[in-house]
Amino acid sequence: KCSIIPNKVTEKIVTISIPLVEGTFSQQLHLKGASFLSFEEGKNYYGGFVEAGDNIAIDYDALALKTTLAFAGRGSEKLFLSEAINSLRSTVSAEIDRVKSATFPIDYLFNKIDSMQNKLMMQLASLRNSMSSESFKLLSAYIKANVLRTKYNGIINTFGDSFENILKKHQRRLTPSSTKAIKDLLVFDNSLSHSYFYLSNVSTILSVYYDDNVKPDAGNGIKEKYAYLTKVLPANLQAPVIYLVLEKEIRQNKNEAIEVLIDQLFRRSQDSTYKRLLVQKLVDARALKVGSAAPSFSLENMKGDKVSLASFDEKVIYLDFWFAACVPCHKLFNDIRPVKEFFKSDSNVVFLTVSVDDRDTWEKALAKFKIGGYHAFTENKYRDHSIIREYNVSEFPTTYLIDKKGKIFSIDPSKDAAQLQKQIETALKQ
Repeated sequence: KCSIIPNKVTEKIVTISIPLVEGTFSQQLHLKGASFLSFEEGKNYYGGFVEAGDNIAIDYDALALKTTLAFAGRGSEKLFLSEAINSLRSTVSAEIDRVKSATFPIDYLFNKIDSMQNKLMMQLASLRNSMSSESFKLLSAYIKANVLRTKYNGIINTFGDSFENILKKHQRRLTPSSTKAIKDLLVFDNSLSHSYFYLSNVSTILSVYYDDNVKPDAGNGIKEKYAYLTKVLPANLQAPVIYLVLEKEIRQNKNEAIEVLIDQLFRRSQDSTYKRLLVQKLVDARALKVGSAAPSFSLENMKGDKVSLASFDEKVIYLDFWFAACVPCHKLFNDIRPVKEFFKSDSNVVFLTVSVDDRDTWEKALAKFKIGGYHAFTENKYRDHSIIREYNVSEFPTTYLIDKKGKIFSIDPSKDAAQLQKQIETALKQ
């Protein structure tokens, strides 16, 4: 499977299935300019930037991707560099124990990341004449986007605390330079509005930062959240980043406040595309609301039998969409494990997991991770299965709670085990 990721946040990601014939695949793509290609084959994921005119051969052993992945042909240098950038986070993660044991861990961590960034930028500079100016610009931004995300994740993983608590409670292990470097992570580059990946990482970081550090003081009002985002974002990043945050928000909040907010935030004529798309997403999302009939579906279970919504008639269903390489999906599995255990002997409750992986990847993941529940998958249709569209699945994990009458009980069940248990108990009583 190959996904073409556009450079504009308002453009759709296009996914195509490329047939594998005797271990070989081939596909001609028509690209307008430089684009990022993301490949998924079983449990293997890789990708990078390409541009019109490239002719690239990809070769690897499916059982040993990391050590055998190779690119050749015109434009292959961009994919080699992209994969080096992609490995930044995993390389740093492998060092996290050493980082934690350092006297001044952030100095150690950031020096290492900065050194890796410098090497990547030097490598990019050496390739400047072999690619278009657009590709060069996008790769430069891609490096900066990954460095930003890696640093932010690194400080959280090092101390296991929120951003502001790290600055307040761990001063003994922070030097003046590392304190400044941490604060600078929330000073974003106004010149990188052309990079989908930079915008996406900024939206993720600010959403996490707000929920962990600002929300307890700012209250639960949605207006306060977007007033905060508008305040901290530089001018060129405001509209696209807020668009990305709102795009995710719409799934949880479909009330009139969201509609008013969209109108207030995107009043400029140049922001009309953001506004139009968000309004349409809101209309689509409202089709699935609490009390509405849950969309019917047909899936395949582990035995190869067909299962549908009617298969679980008169039962409360916790519906969970996931895939094997989804880290947040596995975190949620672990977080709600006590809930599954609590209702283990209750035949009126079903924990239905729906995988978007192919059958082989799905079955291996279930065996490896010991995931509880009733399992089905999208019949090798990946994210093109109708259930993905019917349930507005745009991110993973996506979860719903369906009551015994087949109606939506919650469009965003709690991720807290105790609260989720109460929600299911309430649904059982209705």
